Formats: sequence, C-alpha cells, structure tokens
Amino acid sequence: MKEGEIHEFCFLDIDIVKHSRIVSLNPPDLVEKSLDEFEKYVEEKVNNYGGSIWSWQGDGGLCAFHGEQKSRNSVLCALDILNGLNIFNLDKDKKPIDDEISIRIGIHKGTAKYKEQHGRIHSVAINFTAHLQKSFAEPNTVVISETVYNELFPEQKKKFTKVGDFQGHKIYIYPMKKGEDGTKIHAGERWIKSWTKEEEDIAINNIRDSIIKSEWHPDCIVAIFDPDAPGGVVVGGKLAFSLGKYTKITPRLYSCRIEGRGISKPRNVIDLPVLPPNTKKILIVDDVAFSGRTLEIAYKAIKQKYPHVEVKFAVLAVGEELEKKMKTKTTPVHIDFPYKLIYGTQVVFTWDKVYPTGPIRKEFDIQYPDNLSFTPNYMVRPWGYIEIFAEEKKAFVRILTILPGQRLSYQKHKFRDEYFVALDEGLEIEIDRKPAVKVKKGDYIMIPRGTWHRFSNPTEDPVRCLEVAFGDKYDQNDIERIEDDYGRPKTGDS
Repeated sequence: MKEGEIHEFCFLDIDIVKHSRIVSLNPPDLVEKSLDEFEKYVEEKVNNYGGSIWSWQGDGGLCAFHGEQKSRNSVLCALDILNGLNIFNLDKDKKPIDDEISIRIGIHKGTAKYKEQHGRIHSVAINFTAHLQKSFAEPNTVVISETVYNELFPEQKKKFTKVGDFQGHKIYIYPMKKGEDGTKIHAGERWIKSWTKEEEDIAINNIRDSIIKSEWHPDCIVAIFDPDAPGGVVVGGKLAFSLGKYTKITPRLYSCRIEGRGISKPRNVIDLPVLPPNTKKILIVDDVAFSGRTLEIAYKAIKQKYPHVEVKFAVLAVGEELEKKMKTKTTPVHIDFPYKLIYGTQVVFTWDKVYPTGPIRKEFDIQYPDNLSFTPNYMVRPWGYIEIFAEEKKAFVRILTILPGQRLSYQKHKFRDEYFVALDEGLEIEIDRKPAVKVKKGDYIMIPRGTWHRFSNPTEDPVRCLEVAFGDKYDQNDIERIEDDYGRPKTGDS
C-alpha cells in the first residue's frame, strides 16, 4: 500500500473494561507490566491473522485487517483473543495485578486513506467502529456490523445474534447470554437502556433552573473537553443556549481540554481558555463525573491561572464513587462538592449499579435498572460527518468533523443564526467572500442568518467545531450554496 491510497479495511477496536479502576487501585509498576503484556498478547493474535495494530493507548487500541479474507480473519482473531483471555488472566507472571482484565471488541468494515504513520489515519469507518464497541459491547463480548456479518461462513454466523441497529447497520453480538427465563438477551439489556433526548433535556433544564433559583449567575461556562468523550462540550453548549434563550443570563462559552488516561499519559489539562479580565464566576460543566477527578484537575488549573474567580460545577450525572465522597466529605482537594455541585438528574450511577437519589432512595433491581448511554446520531457528508446531539423546532446542537483537505460548501441560511466553537486547531473560515481566516482552538464565531460562510480543513488531521444554531425554525434544508466541491444542488441538504 502506498501513501494516500484509499483501501478497504476491516477495523477491530478493543477496549479494556474499567481501565481507570485498574490504574487507580493497583501499584503503578504492576499495572504497567500487566498492560504491556496484554498489548503483546493482542499483537501476537492480530499478527497471526494477518492484521496489524495501528494505534494503542493504555486502555485499548485499533487494529486493521486487509485482503480478501479481512472480515473473517478479524472475527476469528477477536474470538481467539476473547477465548484465550482466561488463560492470560491466570498467568501471574504476565498479569501480576489482582484485577482480571475484561475487554469489549467492535468490528466494522470500511475505507480509509492509507498513511505510513498509522496513528494519523482517520475515517468515518474507524469512528463508527469505536462507537459500535462503546454502544453495544458488554464485558467480554464481540460486536460486529452487518457488513462484516454478511461475509462470514454459515457456521461462523451461527455464533452471533442480532441485537439491534446502529446508524443504519444491523448489529450482531457474541456470545449471547440467557435471561432467567432461558431466553436469549443481550447482556447489556438487563441494565442499560438509551439515555434519551428527553432525559438529557430534563437534566439540562434542571441545571438551568438551579442556577436561576440560586441567583448565582456565571459569567462564563467552561465545558470539559476530552477528545475521547466530548459530551461535556455538548452539555456546555446546550446549557449556554438554554440560559440565553429562557433567561437574561448570557454566559460566554469556553472549553477546557483535558487528555490522558493511565500511567504513560496521566490525565492533565492540555489547554486552558483565555477568559475576559472581568470574569468573577465560572461554571465548570461536564456530562458525567464518576469520581470527581476530572473536575478537580480542571478546578486546580483554572484557580491557578485565575485565583480571584469563584467556581461551581454542573454535571448531568454522578457516579457512586463521587456520591460516597460527598456523603463522607472526603472530596478532592479544594472542592466542596455538596455545596458547589449542581445535579442535572436524579440518577447516580456507576459501572454496574444504578441508583435514584433525592428524598426517596430505593435501589433498582440490578437486573433491570435504567441506562445512561450518550450516543449521538450521525449524518455522513462528503467532507466528513455530523454528530447530532439535539434537534428542536427552532434550534439544534451538533459537532462537525471535517476530514483532512476537505471543506463545506459556501453557504448561507435564511431562518437560522449559527454559533460555532472551534474544538481543534487548523480550522479556517471564509465570510462574505473575504480571504480565509485561521481559527484557533477555543475561538467562537457568530454567523448571523443571511451571511455567506464556509469552513475548511487544510491540515492533515480531522478538525472539529461545535455548532449551536437557533432561529425562527429548524429546517436542515435551509441551505443556499454558491460554491460546492462535490457538485451538490444549489439548495437543500445533502
């Protein structure tokens, strides 16, 4: 394969379950030894089936298979990895930690532009594979898309059971567990259901109402931005929009980029926003707080740079670990969560338990509690793809991902204004036929209706921006184009 050529691959995404827990509860040297040996274990299996590891982080990685038998080989490899996991866990020389390593695997077939530096390869198919694994796979299961399933031999197909649909693809899982009545059920259906748009709206509205009642009105909202889990930016955008729409509170929206998981790359603040000099009150926003560690890291960084500001926190849901800290007041340093954390929902959850909180506390039956799953809808475009997090009659919240060397059409809208926040470096924008301007990460741009504009990505990596649109009505076909690289119609969505 040559640099820049487009090929079809079968992608295998593997994730170590409860990786953060393993790292936090075991000696660092033993964790490092165990995870290094597990990577070698996976690499040997992948190589045996003609594949290769393209990228690997502490909590898993991405593998790719090429050739006529890529779908079958990737599935056989996944089953081999899964079936040999018990033996790996029993080998104390390779896995000296007490915790057993559990994994989730997702497999999907699609195209990608090949690069010698595998870590710089990006495609819609790779993104789909990662979301497939996160949305459907349970510990020690393999989920595959319809495109992979259709190429398996009949005997291989018998090992998989259809569990649902994802972005227009039928999804299949192995192994299928049985319920108490003997019927086959997806392991996750006992304790996971979708976090619906209505539930998310209720949670955000609860945060908004709490802010209004408290009379503590933030000057700025700083949304936690983790590239692997961008939910905090989405929540921050929706909350800022909701406050501006229904109240006179109009906080400015910023993002705080936090990266790193594990020993080799500790969690840390990568990029802090530059706040206005008159800022007095900051609301740090995230979607989920399991232990409070991410909030603590953001808090310390912001207070170090802006010691005069008052900080509070808002999350949609909190984990059992953080709830226990709040009850015992063993919260992270400098943070008094019981008084400064605003809940968006009455659900407190952890990896294997779900509890309602509030005046009446009753533990759910572990077999059938509620689920929290943050899975956006997707729209694929010739320039990249769109993640849709909210759609209303008069507004929507989305994240646009523009692939390397691509650009949107030169367009304007009749019925909506648009507010953009750059989530990565490299974005460029043209407005009303003026020369393109580079946009820095964290910059926000307001595009009034009737304004010609176009975003482009001249870099070698995908770039993203958060879009919050609002106006007289939401109509995706409210697009007029004067230039388009892909020959699409002058009006309408496509």
